[in-house]
Amino acid sequence: MPALRPLSHLSLGAVRSGCLRMRAVTPVRLYATESVPTERVKEYTDFPSHDGDDRLAGDYPEFPVIFNQKRDPYVKYDDQQLRRNFGDPLHEDDDVLNMWSPDVHDYVSNGTAGRYIATFFGIIAGAGYLLSFIAPESPAVPRVYPSGLFTELGGASDFKQIYEVCCRIWNIFLRS
Repeated sequence: MPALRPLSHLSLGAVRSGCLRMRAVTPVRLYATESVPTERVKEYTDFPSHDGDDRLAGDYPEFPVIFNQKRDPYVKYDDQQLRRNFGDPLHEDDDVLNMWSPDVHDYVSNGTAGRYIATFFGIIAGAGYLLSFIAPESPAVPRVYPSGLFTELGGASDFKQIYEVCCRIWNIFLRS
């Protein structure tokens, strides 16, 4: 059997063109070890299991909510990208807490962030209001239709009354 080599021996052109031909299958690294350090497992197994709770998790223990982004990135993990060690039990909401979830922003409180957003939109609205006074008038003269817009657009005289009623209703709707 030929020796297994990493994918670094492939040329970039071969990878881009899709004609990737490997001479031997590179095995996927599994994070299985023969023994799990007991101190890592012990710290996660001391949490009580709650009976009758609304989580619908059965007797799965309730772990504390710790985002993986908040874990120390300089500690050596078995899976450095996800900041996980082998044997670490998964939280019930691991899909929300892992590294692939949206970023955790807790630099400011929700009230402060709301004030920032309100200030931003207030400045934009104020600038628009002030610029409305500076805006020049339109240089074009509004067009006047002597016989009315209905006949100018090719409307038949049979529908003139219907058109006028619709215009009155529309004007009443706009005024209210």
